[in-house]
Amino acid sequence: MYKELFLKRIHLEDMDISMKSLPLILRHTANTIPFENLRILNQTALLPTVENSVQKIVVEREGGVCYEINVLLYGILKECGFNVYLMGATVYDAEAEAYSPTGATHVVVILETPDRKYVIDSGFGNNIPLIPVPLTGDVVSTTNGSFYFDNNHFMMKRLYRDKQFIKGYTLSGQLLEESKLTNIQHIIERDERSPFNKAPLITKCTEDGTRTFAKGQLFEMKKGHKTVKTLSEKNVQTLLNYL
Repeated sequence: MYKELFLKRIHLEDMDISMKSLPLILRHTANTIPFENLRILNQTALLPTVENSVQKIVVEREGGVCYEINVLLYGILKECGFNVYLMGATVYDAEAEAYSPTGATHVVVILETPDRKYVIDSGFGNNIPLIPVPLTGDVVSTTNGSFYFDNNHFMMKRLYRDKQFIKGYTLSGQLLEESKLTNIQHIIERDERSPFNKAPLITKCTEDGTRTFAKGQLFEMKKGHKTVKTLSEKNVQTLLNYL
Protein backbone atom coordinates (compact mmCIF):
# COMPACT_ATOMS: atom_id res chain seq x y z
CA MET A 1 0.00 0.00 0.00
CA TYR A 2 2.80 2.43 0.93
CA LYS A 3 5.83 0.61 -0.47
CA GLU A 4 5.81 2.26 -3.91
CA LEU A 5 5.36 5.75 -2.47
CA PHE A 6 8.22 5.20 -0.02
CA LEU A 7 10.59 3.86 -2.67
CA LYS A 8 9.82 6.84 -4.89
CA ARG A 9 10.54 9.18 -1.96
CA ILE A 10 14.02 7.69 -1.49
CA HIS A 11 14.70 7.47 -5.25
CA LEU A 12 14.65 3.67 -5.49
CA GLU A 13 11.60 3.11 -7.68
CA ASP A 14 10.86 -0.55 -8.50
CA MET A 15 13.37 -1.82 -5.93
CA ASP A 16 12.55 -5.13 -4.27
CA ILE A 17 12.69 -4.78 -0.47
CA SER A 18 14.60 -7.80 0.87
CA MET A 19 17.33 -8.54 3.41
CA LYS A 20 19.81 -8.23 0.55
CA SER A 21 18.56 -4.79 -0.50
CA LEU A 22 18.06 -3.36 3.01
CA PRO A 23 21.55 -1.76 3.24
CA LEU A 24 20.89 0.17 0.01
CA ILE A 25 17.41 1.14 1.18
CA LEU A 26 18.72 2.36 4.54
CA ARG A 27 21.50 4.31 2.80
CA HIS A 28 18.99 6.05 0.53
CA THR A 29 16.71 6.71 3.50
CA ALA A 30 19.60 8.39 5.32
CA ASN A 31 20.57 10.45 2.27
CA THR A 32 17.00 11.56 1.57
CA ILE A 33 15.10 11.94 4.84
CA PRO A 34 16.51 14.37 7.42
CA PHE A 35 16.22 13.95 11.16
CA GLU A 36 14.45 17.14 12.25
CA ASN A 37 12.23 18.55 14.99
CA LEU A 38 10.49 21.49 13.28
CA ARG A 39 6.91 20.34 13.90
CA ILE A 40 7.73 19.73 17.55
CA LEU A 41 8.81 23.35 17.86
CA ASN A 42 5.81 24.83 16.06
CA GLN A 43 3.43 22.43 17.83
CA THR A 44 1.93 20.92 14.68
CA ALA A 45 3.19 17.36 15.12
CA LEU A 46 0.91 14.52 14.03
CA LEU A 47 0.17 11.55 16.24
CA PRO A 48 2.89 8.88 15.82
CA THR A 49 1.29 6.29 13.57
CA VAL A 50 2.44 4.56 10.40
CA GLU A 51 -0.22 6.41 8.41
CA ASN A 52 0.83 9.81 9.76
CA SER A 53 4.52 9.06 9.19
CA VAL A 54 3.72 8.25 5.57
CA GLN A 55 1.75 11.47 5.23
CA LYS A 56 4.45 13.65 6.81
CA ILE A 57 7.63 12.09 5.44
CA VAL A 58 6.54 10.52 2.16
CA VAL A 59 3.63 12.66 0.94
CA GLU A 60 4.62 16.04 2.39
CA ARG A 61 8.34 15.25 1.96
CA GLU A 62 9.44 16.34 5.43
CA GLY A 63 11.81 14.64 7.84
CA GLY A 64 11.13 13.55 11.39
CA VAL A 65 12.39 12.20 14.69
CA CYS A 66 12.86 8.55 15.65
CA TYR A 67 9.21 7.75 16.34
CA GLU A 68 8.35 9.08 12.88
CA ILE A 69 11.22 7.84 10.66
CA ASN A 70 11.59 4.42 12.31
CA VAL A 71 7.83 3.95 12.55
CA LEU A 72 7.67 4.63 8.81
CA LEU A 73 10.28 1.92 8.20
CA TYR A 74 8.45 -0.43 10.56
CA GLY A 75 5.25 0.03 8.55
CA ILE A 76 6.97 -0.49 5.20
CA LEU A 77 8.85 -3.59 6.36
CA LYS A 78 5.70 -5.05 7.90
CA GLU A 79 3.84 -4.43 4.65
CA CYS A 80 6.58 -6.35 2.82
CA GLY A 81 6.16 -9.38 5.06
CA PHE A 82 9.08 -8.91 7.46
CA ASN A 83 8.71 -10.01 11.09
CA VAL A 84 9.23 -6.64 12.78
CA TYR A 85 8.26 -4.88 15.98
CA LEU A 86 9.16 -1.70 17.82
CA MET A 87 11.34 -1.36 20.89
CA GLY A 88 12.23 1.59 23.13
CA ALA A 89 15.76 2.55 24.10
CA THR A 90 17.41 4.99 26.48
CA VAL A 91 20.01 7.28 24.92
CA TYR A 92 23.40 7.48 26.63
CA ASP A 93 25.42 10.71 26.79
CA ALA A 94 29.02 9.53 26.64
CA GLU A 95 30.44 12.95 27.55
CA ALA A 96 28.23 13.30 30.62
CA GLU A 97 28.49 9.56 31.35
CA ALA A 98 24.77 9.48 32.00
CA TYR A 99 21.57 8.15 30.46
CA SER A 100 18.90 10.52 29.20
CA PRO A 101 16.58 11.64 32.03
CA THR A 102 13.61 11.21 29.67
CA GLY A 103 14.03 7.42 29.81
CA ALA A 104 13.36 4.97 26.97
CA THR A 105 12.10 7.56 24.48
CA HIS A 106 14.23 6.47 21.52
CA VAL A 107 12.33 4.12 19.19
CA VAL A 108 13.98 1.48 16.98
CA VAL A 109 12.79 -1.38 14.81
CA ILE A 110 13.61 -5.01 15.65
CA LEU A 111 13.66 -7.34 12.66
CA GLU A 112 13.61 -11.10 13.22
CA THR A 113 14.74 -13.71 10.73
CA PRO A 114 14.72 -17.47 11.38
CA ASP A 115 18.30 -17.39 12.67
CA ARG A 116 18.86 -13.95 14.25
CA LYS A 117 17.54 -10.55 15.27
CA TYR A 118 18.59 -7.18 13.91
CA VAL A 119 18.10 -3.55 14.90
CA ILE A 120 16.99 -1.17 12.14
CA ASP A 121 17.58 2.45 13.09
CA SER A 122 17.33 5.44 10.74
CA GLY A 123 16.18 7.83 13.46
CA PHE A 124 19.25 8.42 15.64
CA GLY A 125 20.31 11.75 14.16
CA ASN A 126 23.39 11.29 11.98
CA ASN A 127 24.67 8.48 14.23
CA ILE A 128 22.83 5.81 12.26
CA PRO A 129 24.53 2.59 11.11
CA LEU A 130 23.08 2.57 7.55
CA ILE A 131 22.71 -1.21 7.77
CA PRO A 132 20.79 -3.75 9.88
CA VAL A 133 22.86 -4.39 13.02
CA PRO A 134 22.64 -7.96 14.38
CA LEU A 135 22.07 -8.45 18.09
CA THR A 136 24.71 -11.20 18.05
CA GLY A 137 27.58 -8.86 18.88
CA ASP A 138 29.04 -8.93 15.38
CA VAL A 139 30.56 -5.64 14.25
CA VAL A 140 29.22 -4.11 11.03
CA SER A 141 30.94 -1.27 9.19
CA THR A 142 29.61 1.34 6.76
CA THR A 143 30.65 4.74 5.46
CA ASN A 144 29.28 6.19 8.71
CA GLY A 145 31.43 4.08 11.04
CA SER A 146 31.41 0.73 12.83
CA PHE A 147 28.61 -0.53 15.05
CA TYR A 148 27.66 -3.53 17.19
CA PHE A 149 25.53 -4.56 20.16
CA ASP A 150 27.08 -5.54 23.48
CA ASN A 151 24.09 -7.36 24.92
CA ASN A 152 21.46 -4.59 24.62
CA HIS A 153 23.97 -1.74 24.41
CA PHE A 154 24.34 -0.05 21.01
CA MET A 155 28.05 0.64 20.53
CA MET A 156 29.32 2.97 17.84
CA LYS A 157 32.61 4.25 16.50
CA ARG A 158 31.58 6.96 14.08
CA LEU A 159 33.96 7.64 11.22
CA TYR A 160 36.18 10.71 11.81
CA ARG A 161 34.41 11.39 15.13
CA ASP A 162 35.25 8.61 17.58
CA LYS A 163 38.65 7.14 18.44
CA GLN A 164 37.05 4.18 20.18
CA PHE A 165 33.64 2.59 20.56
CA ILE A 166 31.20 4.56 22.70
CA LYS A 167 27.73 3.67 23.92
CA GLY A 168 24.86 5.25 22.00
CA TYR A 169 21.84 3.80 23.78
CA THR A 170 20.53 0.76 25.62
CA LEU A 171 17.53 -1.22 24.41
CA SER A 172 14.67 -1.76 26.83
CA GLY A 173 14.46 -5.41 25.76
CA GLN A 174 10.66 -5.27 25.65
CA LEU A 175 8.27 -5.00 22.72
CA LEU A 176 6.90 -1.46 22.36
CA GLU A 177 3.23 -1.42 21.45
CA GLU A 178 2.22 1.15 18.85
CA SER A 179 -0.27 2.62 21.34
CA LYS A 180 2.64 3.60 23.62
CA LEU A 181 4.19 5.88 21.00
CA THR A 182 1.89 8.72 22.04
CA ASN A 183 3.41 8.67 25.53
CA ILE A 184 6.90 8.95 24.05
CA GLN A 185 5.82 11.79 21.80
CA HIS A 186 4.31 13.61 24.79
CA ILE A 187 7.60 13.42 26.71
CA ILE A 188 9.73 14.55 23.75
CA GLU A 189 7.41 17.46 22.99
CA ARG A 190 6.67 18.71 26.51
CA ASP A 191 9.24 17.50 29.04
CA GLU A 192 11.63 20.33 29.93
CA ARG A 193 14.48 17.80 29.98
CA SER A 194 13.90 16.87 26.33
CA PRO A 195 16.60 18.24 23.99
CA PHE A 196 14.20 18.31 21.05
CA ASN A 197 11.73 21.00 22.15
CA LYS A 198 14.19 23.87 22.58
CA ALA A 199 15.66 24.87 19.21
CA PRO A 200 15.77 23.68 15.59
CA LEU A 201 17.86 20.59 14.88
CA ILE A 202 18.21 19.25 11.35
CA THR A 203 20.75 16.63 10.37
CA LYS A 204 21.28 14.12 7.60
CA CYS A 205 23.92 11.72 6.37
CA THR A 206 25.47 12.35 2.96
CA GLU A 207 27.45 10.07 0.67
CA ASP A 208 30.73 11.23 2.23
CA GLY A 209 29.82 12.70 5.61
CA THR A 210 27.07 14.55 7.46
CA ARG A 211 25.30 17.92 7.44
CA THR A 212 23.81 19.35 10.63
CA PHE A 213 22.05 22.59 11.52
CA ALA A 214 22.04 23.35 15.26
CA LYS A 215 22.40 26.44 17.44
CA GLY A 216 22.26 28.75 14.44
CA GLN A 217 25.14 27.08 12.65
CA LEU A 218 25.46 24.67 9.75
CA PHE A 219 28.11 22.01 10.35
CA GLU A 220 29.28 19.98 7.37
CA MET A 221 31.56 16.98 7.73
CA LYS A 222 32.99 15.81 4.41
CA LYS A 223 35.61 13.07 4.33
CA GLY A 224 36.78 14.08 7.80
CA HIS A 225 36.98 17.80 7.02
CA LYS A 226 34.62 20.00 9.03
CA THR A 227 33.26 23.40 7.95
CA VAL A 228 30.97 25.71 9.92
CA LYS A 229 28.66 28.45 8.64
CA THR A 230 26.43 30.77 10.65
CA LEU A 231 22.85 30.91 9.39
CA SER A 232 19.72 32.73 10.46
CA GLU A 233 17.01 30.56 11.97
CA LYS A 234 14.58 32.40 9.69
CA ASN A 235 15.96 30.23 6.89
CA VAL A 236 15.56 26.94 8.75
CA GLN A 237 12.69 25.73 6.58
CA THR A 238 14.75 26.14 3.41
CA LEU A 239 17.49 24.02 4.99
CA LEU A 240 15.30 20.94 4.66
CA ASN A 241 15.82 21.05 0.91
CA TYR A 242 19.54 21.75 1.21
CA LEU A 243 20.22 19.08 3.78
